[in-house]
Amino acid sequence: MDDFCISFHLYGEYGDFEKWAQAQDEIEDLEKTLNDKKRHKELTPAELDRIEDDKDEVNTKKTTKWAVNTFIDFCAKDRTIVMSRPTLLLF
Repeated sequence: MDDFCISFHLYGEYGDFEKWAQAQDEIEDLEKTLNDKKRHKELTPAELDRIEDDKDEVNTKKTTKWAVNTFIDFCAKDRTIVMSRPTLLLF
């Protein structure tokens, strides 16, 4: 039977089911431990707000505000399009 090329060792290097099951449990525990470690630092809501506020340059904010106000003034003079500032700022 040693001349036969196929191995019927179902549990590989562990030999029996109990050793194989124990090794599988250890692998799962190791994977859980590795997955529990965070890749990035957790941020507080205040830090997230600061990052969100700083995402646009100051000049970009000023220019956008100027453009919105100019458009609202244009609409008010033309009187064909009526928009209020809160409605426009939702877009």
